[in-house]
Amino acid sequence: DKARMSRLPSFSGDQELFGPTGRGMGILHICIKNATDLRYRQAPRDAKPSACVHFQVVYNEHESSRTEVTAAVPHNRNPSWNTPMFPFEVMTEQDEIHFKVLDLEASEEEILGEARVPVKRLFQTLNRLSPQVAVFPHKFEESLGAPSQKIEFEALYEQYQGSAPVSRMLKDGTPNGLGSTAVRKIGVLSVRIVAAYNLVNTDTGLFGDVSDPFVEMWLGCQSKKERQKTKTINNDLNPVWNTGPFLFPLTMEDDVLHLEVFDEDMITSNDFLGRLVIPLYNIVHGEPNEAVRIKDQLQDIKHGELEVEVGFTPE
Repeated sequence: DKARMSRLPSFSGDQELFGPTGRGMGILHICIKNATDLRYRQAPRDAKPSACVHFQVVYNEHESSRTEVTAAVPHNRNPSWNTPMFPFEVMTEQDEIHFKVLDLEASEEEILGEARVPVKRLFQTLNRLSPQVAVFPHKFEESLGAPSQKIEFEALYEQYQGSAPVSRMLKDGTPNGLGSTAVRKIGVLSVRIVAAYNLVNTDTGLFGDVSDPFVEMWLGCQSKKERQKTKTINNDLNPVWNTGPFLFPLTMEDDVLHLEVFDEDMITSNDFLGRLVIPLYNIVHGEPNEAVRIKDQLQDIKHGELEVEVGFTPE
């Protein structure tokens, strides 16, 4: 599941909705589990449909995500799909997830059931979960119309981290707004901070008082004001962040990603715990929408490692 969820979303259709735009709230991962008591609306009672599920996130009456389609389960009223997690970008709490269960093998395409699930209702449930439980997919069940007909799915939500803006681009790659001089965006870089290992202790070491690490990151073309950072983890030389995606608008294929680890100090200045510099050319020209796991020694420090995932979605 962890490997499946490391994928970045990839949208088709409207070019402005291709890939994670960073304009939304975060990424909702959806897995279709099963359906119960599927029946043809006009057919013999013993007929068994061959069902598949079409599902997407609808933003408004004009925009929606790509449509994902499961495989068809032949001749089964209670099919199980157990799909991988499919990632969708969520724009607002007013978005809806649309599920449509179809039999495409019938003489004419037949709708076996439909469900529309407000994202806001999912959030209300997910927000009640403890932090320890919220990192795992949560199971939901929705009616497909008739009382006995239901679809079961799992959802996991990852809120976007940081606050660096990702400008809304026109289809020629230029930003909206007259008189803009910004350079063309070639895509979006997504960075997840996974963990660090064997960090140097810069605190007293007494009674468990060790470094309180956090990570700052930025692109080579960016200023210090555009840096993004993780939360601080107190008293831990092997911190695990497993953050959601930090998004960076990428304008140069040969840019570099800078990552620096610090020990947060409330009174004195933060202590440096090492840096990592990742050239992005091979990632930009690699498999699109695939996250690359990188674990390497921190530089300019006695010891310590940093583990991250980096992915690129072309414009």
